Parts: sequence; C-alpha cells; structure tokens
Amino acid sequence: MKIVDRNPATLTPHPLSDEVFGPLPDDEMADLVEDVCRRGIQDPLKVDGQMRVLCGSQRLRACITLAMKTVPTILLTFDSEQDLEEHLIRDNLHRRHLTPRQKYKACRQLERIESDRAKQRQGRRQPAAGSARSHASKEAGLSTATYERMKAVYERGDSKIQADVDAGRLSISAAAVKVRDKTSMASLRAMRLPGDDPKAHALRMARLKREGKRLIKYLDLHTAAEYGNHQTDAKDLTVQWASKLQSWATGS
Repeated sequence: MKIVDRNPATLTPHPLSDEVFGPLPDDEMADLVEDVCRRGIQDPLKVDGQMRVLCGSQRLRACITLAMKTVPTILLTFDSEQDLEEHLIRDNLHRRHLTPRQKYKACRQLERIESDRAKQRQGRRQPAAGSARSHASKEAGLSTATYERMKAVYERGDSKIQADVDAGRLSISAAAVKVRDKTSMASLRAMRLPGDDPKAHALRMARLKREGKRLIKYLDLHTAAEYGNHQTDAKDLTVQWASKLQSWATGS
C-alpha cells in the first residue's frame, strides 16, 4: 500500500471513532504528544476517500497539537460502509486499552453492523438477534454472557453503578446483578399498588420469588469463577436477596 504525506488540517477523525471510543484522557494524550514529538509517526494513519481517519485519530490530534506540516497516510477502500466501520472498530479494539463502557459501545456497533448485513442477506425478514450478538461478542473478545451483562449495566443501570464500573470499583458481573436487583424491586413495588386482583398478585409474587431463588443459586455456584476480586460484592448481594425473599414470603 502506498504511503502518502498529507496535511493534518485536511484530515478529520471518522465520527464513529469519536462516538464509540472518544478522546484519550488528558494524561494519556500528553504522553502521546510527547512520543510523537520524539519519534514522529511510526505507523501511517489509515484514511478513506473522504479523508476521514479510520485508524489513528488520536495520533492525528497529536500531530495537530504539534503543528506538524505533514503526516504519513495510507488510503483504504472498502466494498461497503459496513466493512469500513467494522475495520475501524476492530482496529481500535486491538490497539487501545479500553474501558468497559468503550468495549460495550464497540460491541454494540459490531452487533448493529452484523444485524444490518443479515437483513440484507435475508431481504426484509428480521434476522435472529442471537447470531448477531454472538458474532459481535466474539469479535470484541467477550463472551456473550459478559456482553449481556454490559448491556444491562449501560442500558438499564443508574449513573452511580455505571461510574463504579468505569472506575473499577465494581465488576461487570456484580453491577449487572445490582441492576437486576433494582429492576425486580421496582416490579415488586408496582405489584403492590391498591386494587390488584389478589390471585394475580399471588401468582406474580410467586414468580418473583422463584427468580430470586435462581439468582441466589447462581451467585452461590459462580462467585469464585465469575466475580474475581469482587467476591465481597457477590456475597453481599446474596444476603440482600435472601432478606428480600423472606420479606416477599411474609408479605411485609
């Protein structure tokens, strides 16, 4: 592939790069600027025909900060926008140390891309969601179960839970259980509204109790394997759920 020197001012990061991965933290960007100042650009930036940077957006920002006149680039072509976006995401997944939130966003985009491809292959018929999800998880280096936990945390979790995961104070597994805990309690409160039919109320309560028992069994069986350094979180959650089950059973 031919390397062409281009003016950094004529290049722009691809929007998907900023949407999924965002800028580097200030300290990491400062280190990158220092490295580029000392060694230059060792790996050419990858651009498309619209001069959007697919691989190297952070290095482009470093070059602009240093007011560099030219930067080495390689022009890439793709058969479709989906292929281009997949290349962009996969390149960043393999190059950068990503936060759980960034990994989730990348996996979500890969799932979208694979789902769109499946729709095109099958016409207007809706493809099975599981296959796209499995493909995306594999591409991102995640298990399908881990991706599902990430979806629970970043789509249904509150800001505090998400912040704790981002900061490494809470594992994805423990955070997903906390989200499930809050969701179940919200359902429980809704079921106790005045005017509920007693029989329907009893059936729904029984279902919630069964779900809670399954959750406790899961935590007891998987704490060591799934929770790593966050075993305390898992044990605390087990105790909390045991207390809730007792409350449901007595109607208190």
